[in-house]
Amino acid sequence: MITAPKLTDSHCHLDFPDFEGELDQIITRAAEAGVHRMVTICTRLRQEPQVRAIAEMHAPVFYAAGTHPMNADKEPLAKVEELLALARSEEHTSELQSLP
Repeated sequence: MITAPKLTDSHCHLDFPDFEGELDQIITRAAEAGVHRMVTICTRLRQEPQVRAIAEMHAPVFYAAGTHPMNADKEPLAKVEELLALARSEEHTSELQSLP
């Protein structure tokens, strides 16, 4: 018996205004298409709380915090210590460590 592959969308931007008010439907359609995990990407570190909130509200969604290079000239430089503090405060850290 052949089982359908479990896909991970490793780069999406669920916080973009295009998807406002449609996240539940988008995530449901992704699951129906075989996507069992999504990683929504933060393009500006100051938007990290909003991107994290999306991941916290939707079990199959994880997130990456950072600043996209195209926004680097508009954003303050993140210090390693700040990024480590974000990583340490994550509830998803233990979930990520337990993934197959």
